[in-house]
Amino acid sequence: EAVTATNSEIMTYDNHPIIAYYFAMSNGYTESSSTVFKESLPYLQSVKSDWEKNNRNYEVSYSYTDQELCLMLNLSCTKITFSNPVYSNTNHLSSIEVNGQTFTGIELRQKLNLRSTAITIDQNHHITTTGYGHGVGMSQYGANGLANKGATYQEILKYYYQDIEIQKI
Repeated sequence: EAVTATNSEIMTYDNHPIIAYYFAMSNGYTESSSTVFKESLPYLQSVKSDWEKNNRNYEVSYSYTDQELCLMLNLSCTKITFSNPVYSNTNHLSSIEVNGQTFTGIELRQKLNLRSTAITIDQNHHITTTGYGHGVGMSQYGANGLANKGATYQEILKYYYQDIEIQKI
């Protein structure tokens, strides 16, 4: 029914179709497109999205040995030291030094196969992530949370994609 009912609708910004990025689950905020994809799109800005916190796997922890981290980060070492983490205002890791080499949060996520860049690391190299995905656009679990509170699909889309129009084609 939903597909049929919306068959001829598209989301536009300034009368042009948008790039409708989406991901699974936020850490409480979405990310702007410029942070993740280095392309500033006015309709893909950070918004609060805190309907996900009670979902299974919202928070996931990983444990690595020094040897595993050295190998996964392609560092010539036997011991790992994390230092100088820098976080965005949405609590995503922007950058961190590992044995003196700087990694972006995105690089760390990719190299360690983590669920998101909302990363915390303790002294024993236990890494915890919150949320799941790149964080840009609509959070699927967040959209579900809004729907459960009675929001329409138009309200949900306009919340996650700012200042868009839903047009018939």
